[in-house]
Amino acid sequence: MQNKGDRYYFIKTVALERGQVYISPFDLNVENGEVEQPLKPVLRVAIPIVDRFEIRHGIVILNFLGQRLLDELSEIGINSQGKTLVLNMDGYWLKGIDPADEWGFMFPDRQGKTFGSRFPKVWQEISAKERGRVSTDDGLFTYATVKPLAKGWASASGEYQAYQPDKSDADLSNYSWKIVSFVPAATIQAEGDRLRLPLLILGFILT
Repeated sequence: MQNKGDRYYFIKTVALERGQVYISPFDLNVENGEVEQPLKPVLRVAIPIVDRFEIRHGIVILNFLGQRLLDELSEIGINSQGKTLVLNMDGYWLKGIDPADEWGFMFPDRQGKTFGSRFPKVWQEISAKERGRVSTDDGLFTYATVKPLAKGWASASGEYQAYQPDKSDADLSNYSWKIVSFVPAATIQAEGDRLRLPLLILGFILT
């Protein structure tokens, strides 16, 4: 057994009122102060245990294995030529192009590895809008926003290290993930080359 009293999800949940629900940021499981290996993405849903005399007895936490969610998101785009990317509200990769860039907020040596650092102009638009499409020299980005928190739920910002509590509460109206489908320019070019000859033949026949 481990003492989890200093973990951010315990501190946040134990301070809630009766009936309130806490959902953690989508992060990696930590054991004994270290990120568990192999990596285990998790979401935690928790409630405080308060009796009818308003006496607090502890909390109940349910851990949801987040890899299932990431796998399901990948399956949605399995027939698409795009690669499915998942970003948190700060632009960190939860599911990225390169696995070595993922979960940057959990590792000191990955702090600068964000979607915004790789695609700054695209992130400027994605972070400001709910959904849309952006075409650049890098490729085509199609994105949508997912807001997982229900009314009355509380959460952390996700801006924390494995060994530190989060810095602030998230604004419930803005807490979100970004789901992005990315089709690289090389893929678009290859598809265009594949279709060019049939289109030329069709054009010749129509002419």
